[in-house]
Amino acid sequence: MTNENTLLPPEDEEEFKIDSSVCIPCSEKEPMLEFHMGEILNVIYGPKWKEDDNLKDTPHRYAKMMSELTKGLHEPEFKFTGFQKGTYQDVVAVKEIPFFSICAHHLVPFFGKVSIVYKPKDKVVGLSKLPRLVQHLAAKPQIQELLTTEIVDNILKYIEPEGVMVIIHARHLCMEMRGVKSIGNVTITSKVQGVFLENYAIRQEALHLLGVDNINV
Repeated sequence: MTNENTLLPPEDEEEFKIDSSVCIPCSEKEPMLEFHMGEILNVIYGPKWKEDDNLKDTPHRYAKMMSELTKGLHEPEFKFTGFQKGTYQDVVAVKEIPFFSICAHHLVPFFGKVSIVYKPKDKVVGLSKLPRLVQHLAAKPQIQELLTTEIVDNILKYIEPEGVMVIIHARHLCMEMRGVKSIGNVTITSKVQGVFLENYAIRQEALHLLGVDNINV
């Protein structure tokens, strides 16, 4: 490839070659993302993209954006703050936590709302931790089904409730803006564990709190 068609001179390209057998340090990711996005723009537009005021800084902006959207890959393991539940015996529900993520299959956004219900055993969780958990797990290339499972698994691991239920409603731009181009479809996933799986009455109480009529388990 000639110097005319590259973001950096050929002698600088060597440091941006990717060794897929090793993890790239965080400090090196943004420069590499910036360089390779410039190469993608070369393929799409040819070298004239660097003369376009709307595009010339796009590789830099893209690198910053991807660092933000995938920060969950590099953050420390998420941990909850738990408090003794006292005499409280019933369920706790947090409805419609908004989230944004990027589809692991196409790297375009999917977004929606997460509803979480759990029945404490010994501890309740600080309520702000549930939205933070969702944001942490969504901040990486994801699929909705796995995101649902990961939220449940983390709640079970850290506060050991009697049961937990997670329902996600989301829209996927990989289905809306490309491929089938089916606009406005909502994908619903759920995972039910513990007492919500075993006790119909408690499950219906949880669904009522969430405004859901029924769920197959």
